[in-house]
Amino acid sequence: MYNHAGGGNAFPNNTPTRPPPNMLGMADATNLSPVDAYLRQHEVTATGDNVPAPFISFEATGFPPEILREIHLAGFSSPTPIQAQTCPIAMQSRDIVAIAKTGSCKTLGYLMPSFMHLRKRRNRTQNGPTVLVLPPTRELATQIQDEAVKFGRSSRVICSVGYFDPYRRLEQILRSQERGSRVIIFCATKRTCDQLARSIGRSFGAAAIHGDKSQGERDYVLNQFRSGKSPILVATDVAARGLDIKDIRVVVNYDFPTGIEDYVHPYTFFCDQDRKYAADLVKLLEGADQQVPSEVRNMAGGGSEFWQCTPRDESGISDGRSRGRSYSRSYSPSPDRIRRRKSQSRSRSRSCRWTRSHSRSRSRSRNRYPDRIEKSNGENTK
Repeated sequence: MYNHAGGGNAFPNNTPTRPPPNMLGMADATNLSPVDAYLRQHEVTATGDNVPAPFISFEATGFPPEILREIHLAGFSSPTPIQAQTCPIAMQSRDIVAIAKTGSCKTLGYLMPSFMHLRKRRNRTQNGPTVLVLPPTRELATQIQDEAVKFGRSSRVICSVGYFDPYRRLEQILRSQERGSRVIIFCATKRTCDQLARSIGRSFGAAAIHGDKSQGERDYVLNQFRSGKSPILVATDVAARGLDIKDIRVVVNYDFPTGIEDYVHPYTFFCDQDRKYAADLVKLLEGADQQVPSEVRNMAGGGSEFWQCTPRDESGISDGRSRGRSYSRSYSPSPDRIRRRKSQSRSRSRSCRWTRSHSRSRSRSRNRYPDRIEKSNGENTK
């Protein structure tokens, strides 16, 4: 207290002070239960009706030995605060909204109760998925799948990621190629490169290359790609500059290029979030005497119609898949060739028919690319 019984100031110079906060915390902690002390120590706030106490240890969760073994092998000695509080609530089949900072292992907070739920339903004959996770991005979906596979291995849990365009279209293209065909896939970010390489690497041989890789790692990946041991190379455009790789069969822009002048490959996924490039794409297709899809023209005019990137055959009829014939191609996107390409594009006569190889150079050709998709670069096709 600040004043003694006589009413005067108990401290000199009339300056009221309080004991240090840590001393108050120690005094208060002696009167708290272990659960309340845990919540205060980790700054956990839980509101609601009859909120269950947090699991302070994994052994208190009632998880079976196989799940506990995977947890301990991953290096967890005790639950993180978000796991400790969310697990008992989720295991009671109650709704919960949980918020925690990045890196607090929130994923296990709902995966572990999900595994327990799956165990209870194991003997039921109902087919189909039992647990549904809806992450906001495909990258996060891949991370959650990795965690589910790692921690659910002993429990025989199967996790399947349901991707939408453009990943589903990419799988169609890859499955349509002959086994061992060399494919380059361009992504906008390094993170997407790594995650996409892991995802498609489960079904195809794939490796990633980008600016965060060391020179030794790059050389190893390129050697694997050239030898055919990893026939799919996932790369950022910057990382692939200056490469000279022969016999490339297919090149895919997984993310739409940041500039319309880089729209040069036979397969480029153009979706609703790329609408800012729609007007330039319309000009490019019209300049090459290509039919402009109504969905793209609608986007260019400010419409909201969503266009799914469906591959088309030579007649222009959608067949729901990509063919990709085998041609001898090379890929060497050097800066000099890019500048030369832009210069030629401005000066060439539109009455002449051109095709663009994957070396980003031009050569006159007659029907070199008989298969195409609707939104393919006009200079690649008829």
